[in-house]
Amino acid sequence: MWGSILFIALILPQLGNSQSTINEQQWRQIQQELNEGLYRVQQDLKEEITKVIDNEINVDCEELQRVKYLGKQWKYPAWSCAELAERKPDYKNGYYWVQVNQGDAPDLVFCDLETEFSQGGKGWLKVANFNMTDPNQECPSQFTLITQPKRLCIRQEPQQGCSSMHFSSFGNAYRLVCGTVRAYAHSSLDGFYRYDCPNPCTINHHYVDGVSITHRRKHIWTYVRHCGDAPPHFVGNSYSCHGFSPRSFCRVLPQPTTDSLEVRVCRDQVREDEDVRLELVELYVQ
Repeated sequence: MWGSILFIALILPQLGNSQSTINEQQWRQIQQELNEGLYRVQQDLKEEITKVIDNEINVDCEELQRVKYLGKQWKYPAWSCAELAERKPDYKNGYYWVQVNQGDAPDLVFCDLETEFSQGGKGWLKVANFNMTDPNQECPSQFTLITQPKRLCIRQEPQQGCSSMHFSSFGNAYRLVCGTVRAYAHSSLDGFYRYDCPNPCTINHHYVDGVSITHRRKHIWTYVRHCGDAPPHFVGNSYSCHGFSPRSFCRVLPQPTTDSLEVRVCRDQVREDEDVRLELVELYVQ
C-alpha cells in the first residue's frame, strides 16, 4: 500500500509543473497511471482493513470459545475452581481443566462448585477423594485392606506409630482447607497422649490415637477418638474429639501454600490392642 501512495505522491507534483508543456497523449498516460495508482491504493487499503477486521473477529471468536468451553476443554482451561464457580454458576460438580501457571500444561481436576463450606463460599479443588465404600477404591501404600466388618484401610505396620498418605494440590495456591474424615475405632483408643511421646512431643511423633492432617508437617486438623488430655501446643483448637463419625472441618492457614496435604493415621499401641480403621477422607482447598 505504501508503494502505491509513494507513486501518487511522485506523480502529482509532475502534473502541477508540466501541465502547460505536455501533449494530449502524455496527459492521457499520466491520467491512466494516476487512476491505476489510486486503484492500487484502494485495493491495498481494502486488504489492510480486511486483515484488521478478520483479526479482531478471530480474537472475538477465540474469546467466545473460551467463555463457552471454559474448563471443559483442554484448550480452554480455567485458572482455578474458584474462577469456574464465579464465571460459570450453572456448572455442576465434576472434572474440569485447570491451568495454575501460564505456560504449564493444564490438569484435569475435580472441582466442587456447589458446596458452600463455612469458609470461602463455592469453588473448591478436591485434592483427596479416598472412599472405601467404592468397591474399586484401593488402600494407599503403607495401608492394608480389611473387609470385615466392612471395607476399611488399616496401617500395615503392626507396631505403634503413624502411617501417611499424601494428596497433591496440583500446584494450586490455597489458604483454606476443608474436609471430612470417617474412621472406626478398634478396641481401647485413647485421645491425645504424652506418656509414650518423647519430651518435647512434636507433630512428627505419634501424639494422638486418631488422624492428623498436615502440610509439610505443619498442623491443619486432628481427629481424635476421645476428649481426654489437653492437646499439644501445635494442635491448639484445631481438632475434633467427638468420635470418628463424619464431621466436617475448615481451617484458614496463616499464609498461602501449594504444599501437598498429608493424612497420618496414628496409634500409641500395637494393632492387637487398638487400631484406627479408615473409611473416608475428603479434602478441599481454595
